[in-house]
Amino acid sequence: MLDQKTIFSSKTNNLLIDPLTHSEIPPILYKYRDSENPNHLKIIENLELFFPSPKKFNDPFDCKIPVKFQMFADNPDLAKVYVANFLDKNPDLFQGQNREEIINNVPNTHLVDRDWLSNMNKTRQIN
Repeated sequence: MLDQKTIFSSKTNNLLIDPLTHSEIPPILYKYRDSENPNHLKIIENLELFFPSPKKFNDPFDCKIPVKFQMFADNPDLAKVYVANFLDKNPDLFQGQNREEIINNVPNTHLVDRDWLSNMNKTRQIN
């Protein structure tokens, strides 16, 4: 087993050691790009990298942060913000209902009830 100092500073046959897997990494990694694509040329010409929005990722679960519903029991105002955002993103679900009334009623719902949330966490594995 290598110690931490060896992992980060050692070279073996001109190869670096990966601190997580202890496997060898070549000193240069290549990523082939299309030279006809103007976005790919920006990488070389302008030293630019493109970071797409998570909505454009090919994995729908990449960057999807699970909601920890238990935290609403300690902070009903946070639950209100969550519900307001949910209503904004899903306007068709509650047509004909007063948005402000729904938000203001959050402290009277299961969303902030610690016992209910705990039971749901055990039976349905919500977080």
